[in-house]
Amino acid sequence: GEMGIRDTYSAMCRVANLPAVSRLMVILMTCKVGFATADSVTSLKLQEKGISKETLAFLGVAFTPVALCLPALIAKYTSGPRPLAPFLQAFPVRIAINLAFSVILLAIPDKGGGTLSTSMWAALLICFLISQVVQNVMFVAQMAFFAKVSDPAIGGTYMTLLNTVSHIANL
Repeated sequence: GEMGIRDTYSAMCRVANLPAVSRLMVILMTCKVGFATADSVTSLKLQEKGISKETLAFLGVAFTPVALCLPALIAKYTSGPRPLAPFLQAFPVRIAINLAFSVILLAIPDKGGGTLSTSMWAALLICFLISQVVQNVMFVAQMAFFAKVSDPAIGGTYMTLLNTVSHIANL
């Protein structure tokens, strides 16, 4: 029959204490350390350099079609026996893109956001595009992995546990 709230949370605690799940939770909590600062500071630094919030918001909106199409494009890679493979392949690319953002930030003069050269805007746009693609690939791969390993008896709860741990790591 159906599990009640107490039974579900009891099962979730048992799952969280499994050695493989405990290791996965540690990985989820630490794997984003390499790009946490760049992810959270890049937009702020670009604003300090004179690029408006509106321009940055426009960049986010401009990449929405890519973000909407991406899950369908990578589904064949995340639905197989190794759904985390795209995550692992995207990881070093994300680190490299964050290094590229750092170089771009160093090259932009203070309050020079309104006077960037065409090549600097192109580099910034390319980095934003690659960053968005890589972040989405990693997210979709992670969700596919969670769906694959979740126990169907408590699938939603299992996925919620893993997603919660992953989102806490983003803070």
